[in-house]
Amino acid sequence: RTISFSDGQDNGAAGWTYTVDYGDGTVINGSTATPSIELNHLYADGDATHAVVVTVTDVAGESFSDGFNVTVSNTAPSAPVSGAANVAEGVAFTLSVGAVVDPGQDTITGYSIAWGDGTTVTYTPAEWQAAAGSFSHVYADGAAAPVITVSATDEDGSFVLGTHSLSVSNANPGLSLAGAATTNEGASYSLAITGSDVAADTLSYSIDWGDGSPAQVVTAAQLATLGGSVGHVFADDQDGAVNTTPRTITVTASDEDGGS
Repeated sequence: RTISFSDGQDNGAAGWTYTVDYGDGTVINGSTATPSIELNHLYADGDATHAVVVTVTDVAGESFSDGFNVTVSNTAPSAPVSGAANVAEGVAFTLSVGAVVDPGQDTITGYSIAWGDGTTVTYTPAEWQAAAGSFSHVYADGAAAPVITVSATDEDGSFVLGTHSLSVSNANPGLSLAGAATTNEGASYSLAITGSDVAADTLSYSIDWGDGSPAQVVTAAQLATLGGSVGHVFADDQDGAVNTTPRTITVTASDEDGGS
């Protein structure tokens, strides 16, 4: 800021001396040969309002003071936040948070990470330092597009340090089958079906018995009622000299998110 002043007559030695009190404990003294003063000062912290007082002196006994207020606003802290763009449900995701930058003389008292799935974890400064910028989280279910928000709290309030957008993909269910290798036509054949899913999705099963019959669909609840095994009767073997017929049974497990 430029301060201009006037003087009817420059008495004594040429020029003027001045004092600037910036209102934050900083006082500077200087001299000028022209009736203007350039102010340049860095306020260390906000939010605050400081009364600046400028005093210009020609010779002893010839001084004048005037002032104005400077409002200093707080600058929010920030930090670089990064991580992979994609992760599958049930797989640990690692978030990296760099050093916190805060131009003010603030003291951070706590941190938090909102993972975007309803989970928020808070950290003390000691816990945050111990993590060394690496934080892990498992998303229980996909598909989803959470936005991770990293925040910090100091004496001026709570501030978002940074965010990271993530795509959580659905994981396909797992499946295991067990049954006898042979059966007779007209006899009841039993197939044991065990499904699994990292997100505990509700599964359903489509069974192609390999004999041309329509696919049989069984829900997880129905499979549980059947004790985990589904029965089928193969009506006939193939005609001809060979009196056995190979059948390939194919089971597809599907979840409610489109995985199979």
